[in-house]
Amino acid sequence: MSQEIVINSCKPKHSSIECPYCHAKLEFVTPAGADETLKIKIKCWNTVCEKLVPFKSSGVNGTSKNHFTSGTASTSSTPRKPFKMGTDDEPVSLEYYELLGVPPKATTAEIKKAYYRLAMQFHPDKNHDPGAEEMFKKVNDVYQVLSDPVLRKKYNEFGPGKGSDPEDGFINPEDFFKMQFGGDAFVDIIGELAIAKEFKNMMMKNMDDEAAAAAAASENGGTPDGATSPEKKSVAGKTWEERREELEEKRHARDERVLHLSESLIRKLTVYIDSGPEKFKEMINLETEELKVQNYGVQLLHAIGYVYTVKASEYLAKYNEDILGMPSFVHRMRLKGRAFSDTFSTVKSAVDVHHTFVQLQQAEQTGASEAEKEKLQEEAVKKGTDAIWKGSKLEIESVIKSVCDKTLADITLEKSILRKRSEALRIIGDTYQNVKPF
Repeated sequence: MSQEIVINSCKPKHSSIECPYCHAKLEFVTPAGADETLKIKIKCWNTVCEKLVPFKSSGVNGTSKNHFTSGTASTSSTPRKPFKMGTDDEPVSLEYYELLGVPPKATTAEIKKAYYRLAMQFHPDKNHDPGAEEMFKKVNDVYQVLSDPVLRKKYNEFGPGKGSDPEDGFINPEDFFKMQFGGDAFVDIIGELAIAKEFKNMMMKNMDDEAAAAAAASENGGTPDGATSPEKKSVAGKTWEERREELEEKRHARDERVLHLSESLIRKLTVYIDSGPEKFKEMINLETEELKVQNYGVQLLHAIGYVYTVKASEYLAKYNEDILGMPSFVHRMRLKGRAFSDTFSTVKSAVDVHHTFVQLQQAEQTGASEAEKEKLQEEAVKKGTDAIWKGSKLEIESVIKSVCDKTLADITLEKSILRKRSEALRIIGDTYQNVKPF
């Protein structure tokens, strides 16, 4: 037989609302004598959020009104206002704009810049605060709406969730970040890139002791309390066995990636052998026109094209039996020299980004002006995007070199077939490299 108990409730002592940004419950004491004419903003207690939420008192302690559609009042009995349709100049809701920190009339470029800044600030791989992942996803969802002209117009007119969400749902943040550099159009050429995770590993590998100490001091109010001590390192570090398994997994994944990409490249080069140069060039020109309009499309084509051209020249020199094979050796040295230079540039960029983030953290601690912090944020976004691109480019060129070797050095094939593959690859490389920026 079930039992029933009655629990007495009590009158709320304080006002409470829900933060529309991170959905944390905010409880606070309304100032004595406050009425609807007093403008009040409640600062979110969540250290990841810390947004200011507009609040209008009803004049009775314990009741509240939150101006955001995603927020909820605890005991408000205010009747619902009549529906009002917004415009592009005066959106019905400012929630998304305020989350990104941009005005309603912000340009696409301004919205994109604000998104990059917040995405890097709250990315779970960099920010380990419990609320960072939720904030990162919300920033990502908001950007997908405001960066799309059609969805943005619907949002301005009707507010969040009323026809302004993407039809196919919001994209996974990791996939969305990847799409900023080529998207799916380049997958059969370069494979899948986990850009954000690769960037995190790159930064962690190349973070110098001075920058690490500065970051630790910033997090602990200016006192480096042993953030780099053996105890801390043991938590963040891995055993030799774990590292060995991780390296083995990466090696296996890379081999699978190279195999898939080489099969895709061989199918493309076969058109040259079966149909001749003219039809092949026509096909590559059409492909190039499609690829160059993607995000970072021109830069990717130039990077891929350079490797294609040099590797094709290397194998053509080999199969044409040039004297002592010297031209082939020269081509290999060109790629090694470029890889060394790119590696140095990537490491330098990663360290520069970390230094900028340390400066930004220190600015927050010392109470720097909004103008100073905004300047540092813009610098961090610019340097961060550049470092991500350089790290990705380094990885892409390394993988493409392996793909070319697997495609052009198959000892089971006749030399004449491999020579034709090399000729076709050089055509692709030259075409890619000749693409002009818009």
